[in-house]
Amino acid sequence: LLLTVKNTEKANYQDSNLNEIYQYIQEHYAEPMDLNSLAQLYGASVSYFSRAFKQHFGTSPMTFVNEVRMHYARLFLTATEMIQEIAGHCGFEKMEYFCYVFKKTEGCTPSQYRMNRRHADKIHQVEDIEPEDRVDVKL
Repeated sequence: LLLTVKNTEKANYQDSNLNEIYQYIQEHYAEPMDLNSLAQLYGASVSYFSRAFKQHFGTSPMTFVNEVRMHYARLFLTATEMIQEIAGHCGFEKMEYFCYVFKKTEGCTPSQYRMNRRHADKIHQVEDIEPEDRVDVKL
């Protein structure tokens, strides 16, 4: 998952620290993570870190954490894992919160997403059949 740097005018050592936090989030998305722990890694107060992150990347740190987690959740939902296991793999301690964040970002529940995805995959499989291999069914 990529974010573009919004403010390139103030490139300094703090930017490299922000990039390290960005990388940390992507590598540790499945671990418990909150604003306080990220600010500590950055070495600043929560408010300073939040402002710096948002100014640099154009989104808040926790919004980015959830975007990364949702990216992996969508990938895991195409597999056969149970939704509760996916929530845990994506760093959510409570399945209810995972479902809330998923629905807020994706517009549907994880189960609906999986069902829609499987339906779309079946349609693509039918579309991929060569015309000479198709069978006409009359009802």
